Order: sequence, then C-alpha cells, then structure tokens
Amino acid sequence: MYYLIRTRKGKILSGDLPTDLMGEAETFDTKFAAEICKVRGIKKRHGLIEIEHLQLYLCCYDQNKTNKIFRHQLDASEGFLKAYKESYKKMSEMEKSKTLKLKHNLSTYSSKILQELYKLLPQDKVSGGRQNQREVVKQILEKNTDHAVTTLLRILKNANLIKSEFDVYDILHNPNPHIDKQIHSIHRVVTLCLSSFWLDLLDKGISIDMEGCNGDIFFDYKSMSSILCHIFDNATKYVSPYSEFCIYVTDHQNHHNLTFEMISLRVQKDELEKIFEDGFSSDYSERLGFAGTGVGMYVIKRLCDLNDFILKFENNVDSSKT
Repeated sequence: MYYLIRTRKGKILSGDLPTDLMGEAETFDTKFAAEICKVRGIKKRHGLIEIEHLQLYLCCYDQNKTNKIFRHQLDASEGFLKAYKESYKKMSEMEKSKTLKLKHNLSTYSSKILQELYKLLPQDKVSGGRQNQREVVKQILEKNTDHAVTTLLRILKNANLIKSEFDVYDILHNPNPHIDKQIHSIHRVVTLCLSSFWLDLLDKGISIDMEGCNGDIFFDYKSMSSILCHIFDNATKYVSPYSEFCIYVTDHQNHHNLTFEMISLRVQKDELEKIFEDGFSSDYSERLGFAGTGVGMYVIKRLCDLNDFILKFENNVDSSKT
C-alpha cells in the first residue's frame, strides 16, 4: 500500500509513493478504480479522498486484497486526512507566527537604524546629484562629529540586535540546533555584548559595576551572546535612571552563577514565573507603556534551557517600603 498527500495545486506534503507512479497519481481524479497499472502492467486498486484543499491518494498492488477491503481502508483514511489537515493548519499557523515575529522585530530595528541615519543625514540634504552627495555628507559629518559618533553607536546596537534575531531564529527553529560549548572568558563575552548598550545606559545615568564578573565558563558562544543581548536590551528599558547595574560571577562546587542586579520597574510576585511566558508583559510595563511584544524573556528562557542553564528571576523588593 502506498499513499500520497498533496494540495489540489499539486504540492506534495507527505507520502511514500514511488517516483515511477507519480504520473498516474497526478492524473487520477476518481473516488476508486481497480484496473491494470499502465506503469507496472499488473492489476492495482487506487482511490482518492479530498477534504478542502488537501488530497489523499492510496494505491495497492496486493492481489489478495478485495475491492471491498480496499474501499474500507480508503474510507477509514478520511479520518486520517482530517487529522492531518488540522495538524497541518496548526503547523502553518505556528510557522506564520514565528515569521511574523521575526519580521516585526527586524522591521523595528531596521526602522531605528534609518531613523538615526536620517536624523544625522536628512534626506533632503543628501538627495542631490551623485557628484555632490559625497561632499555634502562629508561636511555634515565634519560639523557634527559628536552626533555622528552617537549615530554609529546606536546603529551598532540595532545591527547587533538584528544579528541576534537571526541567531535566535536559527537556534530555536532548527530541529537539530548546533550547540558548540567551549571555555570562554565570561568578562570578555559580557563586555562585547554590553558595548552596544553603553550609550543607552549612560544616557540614563547608570553606573556599571563589573568588578566581580570574572572567570572562564563552559558555554555556547552564539547562544550566550543572544541571551546577553536580550538581557541588556531589557535592562536598558526597565532599569531605574541614575542607579547601579551590577554584573558578577560567583563560583560554586560544580557550577557558576552569573548574576545581573539592578533596580528595575516593579514586577509583582505572581508575575515572576509568567515573565518567561511567550507574549507576557508585566502589569507595570503595560500601565506605563513600556511593554513590547513580550518575547524577550521567553527567548532567554528557551536558550537557557537548550544550554542546560538554570534561569531565575528574583524580586528582592522590601514589601514594607512599597
């Protein structure tokens, strides 16, 4: 018994039908037929079931199987096709959702890059003739060196966020993600990832303490870079202005703790676990209009799970002072 699942437009979704029988399957359009196969020259039974845009084609060369038995199997396959249709629909919706999230985030970061560039290089000033454009841009940069440096740093941040989005998509949506764990200097990796966010933190008056962030740790560089990128992106949004952001490592007998400590927007006790759920935003971030798509912490949690990291979000607020 062979089967083939395809769309009405001919796109093959699943099946084990041999290549030499594909031609007959493509032209077959009746519920059931028992006839001599034009390819193999022996009697075969085949049938077709259709549900909305999907088709299930069955083909059998078993000479001991009667028409009645084959028809019964064909009818029973209708339930299978219905279940397949529902699964296919859910998978399609999930893939569409993943793609839309990626598209949304990439569009957001790309728009921010263009905004920064246009603030430094207004379109009406650089849209002249090609011969004059280089000189105009050069003059603008020479007159606005501080603004140019700031623009480049902000572009660097958003470019790194775009890279992180692609890395996360590649890691989390690959059925067999490649995890390459090696020994890395945690101070170096943290510094490299944090460098893109220095400007935002300094603009908020944040002092950064990394004196205790030292040691060599075993991890996958790409995953850790994406984790840190999302953590620092969240930190720049929710850290309290003119406060301290501490990053330090503590060693234990068989593991290391990497801790990020800051005064942030309040998170309720009943939200501490929900914060890692896809699409969740805390009550206060919603109230103050700081909420994004609610996927940052969810991505961090999934990447940590993939690397066998234990992730904890702790609220050390003194309830008597709130």
